[in-house]
Amino acid sequence: LRAVVRIRKKTNVRKYSTNLQVERFFVEQNYPNPFNSSTEIEYYIHNYGKVVIKIFDSNGREILILQNADESPCFHKIVWDGKDLFGNDVSSGLYLCQIKWNNFVKTRKLILLR
Repeated sequence: LRAVVRIRKKTNVRKYSTNLQVERFFVEQNYPNPFNSSTEIEYYIHNYGKVVIKIFDSNGREILILQNADESPCFHKIVWDGKDLFGNDVSSGLYLCQIKWNNFVKTRKLILLR
């Protein structure tokens, strides 16, 4: 028996390039979610810039500003303890965490169960 071996020549192989960029700014979902006493919010920025983190209730009212400062490029973690601007416990429900960095905005849903 003779084995027939065929060597395939490379045909026109097209390389597709995409304009994908490494994400310069991303926000993880808070952990734990739902939460009881506190929750952690992690985010990453690739360049220096002003970071503003706000918590809103389900009606869109601002509850608290967690962060309003210039940040260095790296991973960051911030904790929300379920309190409002005056240090009062907020009620159970759906809250929104909005993180702004330079011209970028991300929002995550937070569920508080007391």
